[in-house]
Amino acid sequence: MLVRAHGGLAAATAALFLVSCELVAPLSGLSDDQDAASRQPDSSAAAYDAPFVVPSPDAASAGDSPAEGSGDEPIGSPAPESGPPDGGQDASIDVPVEAAADADAAIDAGPPPCTLTSCGARAVCVAGQCLPAHRVFLSSATYTGNLGGHAGADATCQQLAAAAGLGGTWMAWISDSASSPSARFHQASDAYRLLDGSVVAASWSALVSGSLGHAIDRDEGGHPPTGTTEVWTATNPDGTLAGDGCSSFTSGNHSAPTPAVGVAENTNATWTDVYLQFCDRSDHVYCFEQ
Repeated sequence: MLVRAHGGLAAATAALFLVSCELVAPLSGLSDDQDAASRQPDSSAAAYDAPFVVPSPDAASAGDSPAEGSGDEPIGSPAPESGPPDGGQDASIDVPVEAAADADAAIDAGPPPCTLTSCGARAVCVAGQCLPAHRVFLSSATYTGNLGGHAGADATCQQLAAAAGLGGTWMAWISDSASSPSARFHQASDAYRLLDGSVVAASWSALVSGSLGHAIDRDEGGHPPTGTTEVWTATNPDGTLAGDGCSSFTSGNHSAPTPAVGVAENTNATWTDVYLQFCDRSDHVYCFEQ
């Protein structure tokens, strides 16, 4: 009896299903059209842009970021800044700008000041600028009267200048039976100066006038002499031979003929001829650039 009743209920259910299918089928086309219409954009509706929230790395690693589509995204959260972090692109741009500024400053400052030896031949550094000049110095070393003649004395000046990095061509203010400064020197029209720029004489004419503008009291390194200030010359103030001595400066014997010497501290005529001196004495030499 229960089986038969269950069978009747199943038959009734199947019949009801068939009836519902017949009712739904005509409406299926209409439903599809309505769904398509509902998917068309409505221009009258206000557009709404949902904010895009980028979770922080810490939150993402900790599992605290809101799940996508969960509805937990915060509304109105500020968007991440688009600018570069500290030390990023802006810093890399600033570096070339600062370097350019430094380069401009270096150009504005001009070349570095000159030095004792940086100006080269026939020039001297004065107040940071190289000026044309014939340089003059007192030898740092001292020698007996055996200088090897005027040629040997010239070679001594050349060696001292080269060792000091001065460059140029140099001769000694020495006279012997074969030559004198008035005969072999270049007679300059520009100034004769110490290495520190001090003007010894404004020209050759001033040099042989009988007095100096400044004593020749600095050596090839720019230093004052130590010990004696006597200088071998055998030369008159006008650059001519004052009298042969030390056998034309080839002898250092005490008995050799005595030549005239000058004093490096003096600026009058005694800078070149003050008295006679024995040839075994050790004295300086004046050196002039040619």
